[in-house]
Amino acid sequence: MAKLSGAMDDIAKVARAGVYSTFWLGRFAKRYYNNAVNGTCLLCNNLKPDGHEKTTIWTPEGDNKPTTSLPGGGITRSPASRGEILALTLKDLSTTKLLQCRDIDPKTGAPARDCPYCRLLCEIFDHFFIDEWMSWITETRNGMPISFGLMIRQGAPLVVTTIGFVHDKYLKNARADVELYVDYVPPPQVMPALPTIGPAGIRQTDTRSLAYSIEQCDREHPLCRNEARGFKPTRLLHLDDKDTHLRLCETAGWKQPERYAAFSHCWGGSDLVKLTPATLEGFKEGMDVSVLPNTFKDALSVAQELQIPYLWIDSLCIIQGDEADWEIEAARMGQVYSSAFIVITAASSPNPETAILGPREAEWLPKTFDLPLTHDVNVPIVARKRHILAAPMEQGQCEPPFANTGTDLKRIGPLYNRGWCFQEAYLAYRNLQFTPGAIVFECKTHRRSEDQLPPYPSTIPSARESVDPTEQWHRVVKSYLAPIDLW
Repeated sequence: MAKLSGAMDDIAKVARAGVYSTFWLGRFAKRYYNNAVNGTCLLCNNLKPDGHEKTTIWTPEGDNKPTTSLPGGGITRSPASRGEILALTLKDLSTTKLLQCRDIDPKTGAPARDCPYCRLLCEIFDHFFIDEWMSWITETRNGMPISFGLMIRQGAPLVVTTIGFVHDKYLKNARADVELYVDYVPPPQVMPALPTIGPAGIRQTDTRSLAYSIEQCDREHPLCRNEARGFKPTRLLHLDDKDTHLRLCETAGWKQPERYAAFSHCWGGSDLVKLTPATLEGFKEGMDVSVLPNTFKDALSVAQELQIPYLWIDSLCIIQGDEADWEIEAARMGQVYSSAFIVITAASSPNPETAILGPREAEWLPKTFDLPLTHDVNVPIVARKRHILAAPMEQGQCEPPFANTGTDLKRIGPLYNRGWCFQEAYLAYRNLQFTPGAIVFECKTHRRSEDQLPPYPSTIPSARESVDPTEQWHRVVKSYLAPIDLW
């Protein structure tokens, strides 16, 4: 009887697969028909999510469902129930085919792919991915393995992913993202040819002018509350009211733990100001802030902005050169970072002298491009590079950092290539990460960028995700290594 039941289940699975394949092939054929009749580009789909065989239905909860679940299998209308909207993710698109929009047919004098949306992408790639070291065009002509993808969702900025467009010494095929958005979105009936591109938040040109706020997390996220542990680091740094002297505090006599921030940074081979047996008593009396490296000063500024009175920095809170103290404190590092109210992460700094606060480099600033929709109408489209921590791997999906949907997310930067620092980010209940392109706040509930509008990608594992500790460990290791190529 059990064998019969299993056989029936197998038959049902085959039948469902056949039905889905039929729907998929039908939509595939319809898209080719629309290309011939309506001019829908077979490569970029006119930067819209509808009318493609891979179109899905997105909900605010992050569930992506095939559009076959809609009554009648319709895919060109926007579902209205529960905030459902259309989304489309395309991967591994050919840059060779993209460049056909610039290749002129000598017989007709027209482009081989006459698509204004593809030409817009080419212009954006020219701006962000051609410099004195690399050119996406040269890499394409030379047959290098580069590609791009599109993450399109109604009401959201359009995210263009690129693979191999930039060089990274740790990754063979590094990923870089570009975000397309508009300041004003006219109704589709007013401008039906407009791509599906939504508004975006403001990115400050100078991080010193940004006010950090984690009040929502502190007030509304029960999963992010970790202060009930009652843990006290052995030593903490306290900045006086005059902002000029930093004092080292021993916590052994404290009756209650104090709220503190922990700092995650690269030492970078620099000769840091350190806590040693010789400087211990002097640091307790106070040290001049001016002698500290730039990242330390910036970490102090951030802690003050967040109104956190104490800060933990490894080189100033662990006695360097004292083997006994190191053994004790190294064993407590996990508790230090997991019990901190927040971890401040200098993700973009290779050494302590490279500040995390200040003007952003030009490559991370937005640029406006004109998209010609008719002979006399140009629509301004804004594009800017986006740090991959600020964008979900799959547009609109929940992305727990070490669940199945997030294990391919390689945290790029000098900090995350170090095991200690990767661990510090993983253990943090709240992590404020200073990346080159954005300040990214990540907690046990969601992840958001300073320039990102809600809804934010969730970091809460869904009920479908495995909670097996061994499986979780494998995902952690994969996230640290993949897609690294040791060459």
